[in-house]
Amino acid sequence: MKALLRMFCWMVLAALVAGPAFAAALGTGFTYQGQLILSGSPVNGTANLRFSLWDAAGSGSPPVGGNQIGSSQVLANVPVAGGMFVALLNDTGAFGPSAFKGDARWLQIEVCADPACTARTVLAPRQPVTPAPYASYSAGPWQTVGSNLTYSGGLVGVGTTTPQAKLHVVGGDLLAGLAGEEWIFHTRSAFGGDFLHITDLNGGVPQFQHGLILTQAGRVGIGTTAPTAALEVRGDVKLGSSGQYYSPGGAENLRIIRGSIGVNGEIVAGSGFQVSHTQTGRYQVTFDSPFAGLPSVSATAHYSIFLVTTLPNTGGVVIDLWFDSSLESASFDFIAIGPR
Repeated sequence: MKALLRMFCWMVLAALVAGPAFAAALGTGFTYQGQLILSGSPVNGTANLRFSLWDAAGSGSPPVGGNQIGSSQVLANVPVAGGMFVALLNDTGAFGPSAFKGDARWLQIEVCADPACTARTVLAPRQPVTPAPYASYSAGPWQTVGSNLTYSGGLVGVGTTTPQAKLHVVGGDLLAGLAGEEWIFHTRSAFGGDFLHITDLNGGVPQFQHGLILTQAGRVGIGTTAPTAALEVRGDVKLGSSGQYYSPGGAENLRIIRGSIGVNGEIVAGSGFQVSHTQTGRYQVTFDSPFAGLPSVSATAHYSIFLVTTLPNTGGVVIDLWFDSSLESASFDFIAIGPR
């Protein structure tokens, strides 16, 4: 059988979008129109056709050379009238995800003697693919703008076929030190910064949601969209392995320094201060950063030694340890709380 294919050299989108832009995502399919001539006469009836995509035009008849892209697609009993036929190609993605990435492509058509295409005749030459299939990609929801790839047609799912946000990623460690099964990320600029929304979808219980903002000034707000400090939290703060402790709060901006002092004035525990043992039973505690105002100091001495504290200035305190009516040296603990 000698057949001649006349190619009109244009292809149109197989999936047209009705209604507003991006009302439905474009598919991968496109229609192909050609004409079959057998022994000088147009074919009428049906034809079994086999299509394949190639990265080169090839040479000879049948054409050889180049590499096939993806798999072949067989269409049985395609209606042909006056030699004209229309075929829907790549609607199931037979040509693969790398079919149209901007490189030149050629379509090879074969006429088959049976619907299974066990015997076929390769038509020559291969037909160059015109820009229409590429347009279906560039005009679709995925678009390239310079070196950026954008999508505005709906939701994007990675590891899920049912995304619930603009970007929905399932599985893996998504942030350093933060592991999870399913997470949703939102980026918002309404508050002058990036709004991070993390939801654990296992069981539908939110693990962290609505309330963390990082401003352009480098401030972090939890429960507030306008933090005024490096970290501002609106609400209670829990600590501990099971959240069994509450962080203390106060109306003032306070600083706390505590320490344990040995009998000879050595620092056993604590930081942010220095100690000198000036005489028997007397210890001078000097703070590395002075308090803004007079701190409140309390202490506990070992062996039930009575404790007296004096506050000469905001940069330190003098602690006298009395036993009966005389100063005695001993180890003790202290805590100082005062304004910054």
